Amino acid sequence: MTHDAGHDWSPQTSSTTFRLNAVWFVNDSTGFVAGLNGTVLHTANGGRDWDRLNTGTSQKLMDVCFVNDSLGFVVRLLPG
Repeated sequence: MTHDAGHDWSPQTSSTTFRLNAVWFVNDSTGFVAGLNGTVLHTANGGRDWDRLNTGTSQKLMDVCFVNDSLGFVVRLLPG
């Protein structure tokens, strides 16, 4: 979490032990992260609390981008 446009950062905890690969914030409070084992987490309070979203996959998710708090895209790593 940052309060000074990224100059200083404070560690945050999430509800997962899986590696997280990407983060995207729609605004100051709403954000998403994506990671291993189909993990997508959502925060509505600037990263203080994270909830896991049901993605229906166990794939390695590598990137995330959201247009707003309900429409977004997650990129998975193709096997190979």
